[in-house]
Amino acid sequence: MINSTFENNNESNVKNAFLIKKKSIFLICHILQDHLSILESIKNKKLKSIIIKTNIINYVQELTEKTHKDSVRCFIKLKNKQIASGSYDSMIIIWDLNIGKPLRTLKGHTSYIYTLIKINNCSIVSGSDDKTIKIWDYTKGITLKTLIGHKGTVKCLIKMDNNIIASGSSDHSIKIWDISLGICTKNLYERTGYIWCLMRYDAKHLISRSANNSIKLWEIHEGKCSKTLFQLYEDICCMTKLDKIKVASGTFDSLIKIWTFTNGECISTFYGHNGTVKCVIKLNKIKIASGSMDKLIKVWDYTNGNCLKTLKGHTNDVICLLKLNEKQFCSGSDDATIKIWNVEL
Repeated sequence: MINSTFENNNESNVKNAFLIKKKSIFLICHILQDHLSILESIKNKKLKSIIIKTNIINYVQELTEKTHKDSVRCFIKLKNKQIASGSYDSMIIIWDLNIGKPLRTLKGHTSYIYTLIKINNCSIVSGSDDKTIKIWDYTKGITLKTLIGHKGTVKCLIKMDNNIIASGSSDHSIKIWDISLGICTKNLYERTGYIWCLMRYDAKHLISRSANNSIKLWEIHEGKCSKTLFQLYEDICCMTKLDKIKVASGTFDSLIKIWTFTNGECISTFYGHNGTVKCVIKLNKIKIASGSMDKLIKVWDYTNGNCLKTLKGHTNDVICLLKLNEKQFCSGSDDATIKIWNVEL
């Protein structure tokens, strides 16, 4: 009877099923784990809230207005409980998490948006498949500058200080930009492949991961590679700095690895995902979260490798994660949705 109720996808029937017995909620929610598209179609907010609060469907809020028309690829946190999301639909959307709705849409790129960084309380920067970098006043929704120079996709951006940013591209280069002047001040060339990831090491140095999995330390003022820290022997899709010594990375073969900056030693390996790990973020002193092409988010104790929680809710690959505060983080997916999750579950 319950299966036929969901197959008919009738909201009224679903609501009646919930009213039969309180115990039925858990049974129905277990069914919903394999029918997440039905959950997405339920319009009754109170009913949807009951389902989510059972903790089987784990997210606590969904930004329900599907303003993005394609994969959500990147996030940044702004002021006053606002975030910005970048998408394959070439748009940036500014969201107010207090009301769960978009405030404005930034249009200007002509292809996929891969990366976003915040400069100050008014300005953000985006990198795109259209080979450009744009500086925006997100409070007004206008483009301030367009930085042109890369010959390939701009895959990653990092902020070095309020005027200096670095960009990594599929054209095998890292460029250092003075955004107040709108000019490239240094070109750093990586001959071994395009740039997948950049991390700020300190005020004078950054770290890159290129397509051949070499991890290099660059001196930005001199515009040269100080040294190759080490060579990894597995394909890394993402990485995040945990502290001055350790980094967490997600791999194409479904693993999460914790390793050291100093010599590339792998300290621990976490198993649990069944697809490429697309994103890893640090939540607090002992927890990280990972998102994968298996549609799942996992919360880990990275001090011992224990998986603390597996979160279900997305209907396609989980592409990006963002820590909002000590209690919550959000996720973006190829299903074009954004979901908010509790750290403590």
